[in-house]
Amino acid sequence: MSRYSEEIWKRSLLSEYRKLQPLYANLINEIESLLLRTLEKKKITVHSIQSRVKSFESFYHKLLIQGITEKPFENVSDVAGIRIICLYARDLEEIKAAIREKLDILEADTIANSWKNIQSDLRAVHFLARLPKDARGVKYEAIRKLKCEIQIQTILMYAWDSAVYDIYYKQGVDTQHELYKTIEKELDLCRRIVGTPRLKSFFVQDLDKHQSVIEIYKSLMSASAEESKFQGFFEKYPGLLDPRVTRAFPRKSFAGENVPDFVLSLNDEGYILVELEKPSVRLYTKRGDPTAQLSHSEEQIRGYLKWAKEEKEFLRKRGLKNLNVENTTGLVVIGANLTLNEKHKLESHNANVRTGYTIKTFDRILEEYQFILANFAKFSRP
Repeated sequence: MSRYSEEIWKRSLLSEYRKLQPLYANLINEIESLLLRTLEKKKITVHSIQSRVKSFESFYHKLLIQGITEKPFENVSDVAGIRIICLYARDLEEIKAAIREKLDILEADTIANSWKNIQSDLRAVHFLARLPKDARGVKYEAIRKLKCEIQIQTILMYAWDSAVYDIYYKQGVDTQHELYKTIEKELDLCRRIVGTPRLKSFFVQDLDKHQSVIEIYKSLMSASAEESKFQGFFEKYPGLLDPRVTRAFPRKSFAGENVPDFVLSLNDEGYILVELEKPSVRLYTKRGDPTAQLSHSEEQIRGYLKWAKEEKEFLRKRGLKNLNVENTTGLVVIGANLTLNEKHKLESHNANVRTGYTIKTFDRILEEYQFILANFAKFSRP
């Protein structure tokens, strides 16, 4: 194909992609909603569900790499993708059964990505699926024949997958390289730690205390408490913001106005700058655009990240040692009770933010904390 012909083909593909992209997004929304309801009904706890529509550049690159010229949107199976990350390998079978029960399955297998010597317990479960055959009516007509790739991984699989993808593909490191071997050792250590009786007893010994903390947090949310009330709560219980916290520095530690509500020091020598708003704040307008409050909070967290970069010597004198651009991120806690579409919009927004911060709702903070406690409780089972 000549360069001229390739440019014409690419423009034609882009035009078709722009028409199909919102349909694939709708497909993901429908499948994700269906799976969430099914997992909740079956009382299957998962760590998280991620989803995305492949970008045009990524889609086009795949066509070139694989030499696909005929029916590109039919022959690339992962234009729409969903990843379900569960806590334990024993949950995989239940999730697989739920997917088979609710969707029209085109393909199903266990995949080991192309790096060598992949451990058998780190292979993802892969499905290629459509909406169920009984999905009829105008709502589903345009998306009923579109395909979605679904992967299921344990959180350990996901950690391995992410690390190895980086060193094998992005850095070009072979499996005999010392970095690869180090990751394998750390992974094996994780496996052994999770099974130790000492860790099990540590995880479950204070569950009653954690439950009382949850009740306090719920009461603050129910009362639509002011930001100052949440500041006082998180100063006392910063672990809800991130379980890796070793120390929380509140705003008053820095004696200034334009400073974050908290700077969290983590056990991995990283830092999180926190901006708190209120649960009652709306994130999106009826048209689906970010509200002024959300945009303002993002502007603030970007300002705080710049502040940390410029004032790192001042912060180090306040006890924030080794703080730098590479180990510092931001967190905005704002709003609650999002609709499914708003949740999907926020997840997509977080995935595309390139300035080092994440936005979470107040109820999402609670959900993550409860996931951790549920995880702890499972460790106590014989």
